[in-house]
Amino acid sequence: MALKGNLRDFPIANLLGLIRSARKTGTLTVERAGQAARLAFQEGQLIHAAYTGQDDFLGVLEGAGVLSREQALAVLPGSPEAGDKELALMLISAGLATQEVILRTVRAHTLDIACEVLAWLSGEFRFEDGELPSEGQITTLLDMQEVMAEAQRRQEEARRAQAPPPDPQARFRIAPVPPQPQPTLPAEAWRLLPFVDPRNTVRQIAQAAHVDEAQAQRILRDLHRAGVIEPEP
Repeated sequence: MALKGNLRDFPIANLLGLIRSARKTGTLTVERAGQAARLAFQEGQLIHAAYTGQDDFLGVLEGAGVLSREQALAVLPGSPEAGDKELALMLISAGLATQEVILRTVRAHTLDIACEVLAWLSGEFRFEDGELPSEGQITTLLDMQEVMAEAQRRQEEARRAQAPPPDPQARFRIAPVPPQPQPTLPAEAWRLLPFVDPRNTVRQIAQAAHVDEAQAQRILRDLHRAGVIEPEP
């Protein structure tokens, strides 16, 4: 019997947590506003994800910059019946992609979709127990705990990106734990960092670094997003 319901009553994070903890095998379909995503699981781990009617194997590779549509069509048959694995072997034989690149791209695409779906607040869902991708599709293996942690990180990053610039009277300090991986900072950021101190306001930092105040606000906001600095409590 299929498990079905509404995300407003059963949030997606709880649903995926249940699938993980119960080590379920099957396919979850989530629909909202005319968009549908399908996530397949093997014993609670994510093995495949796609948007219904939007994702195709060549499109995924093209979107990731692995190859162009023209390159693919030059060596692939016109038959739409070829499965993803068959297409991948043709691309590898033609020297257009390696197995490692293809698998890495599929994995990243699967993770992206899962993270996007984890941000959905509404929609209808249905879990079909035992239903798996077809034999011709390429699958991966992602630990759901890691997927959910990455989704949370991306959502937090998106919230930071929407945050307004800090107030001129705000104060910052260097984060006690450096972000990992360490971000690449622009030259303007290095001009401001020596003056980041709980005793200095944003305005004072701008004056000390001889930087326009509005520019300093933007730079400090970006440093905060990157986890390099944090607001002084």
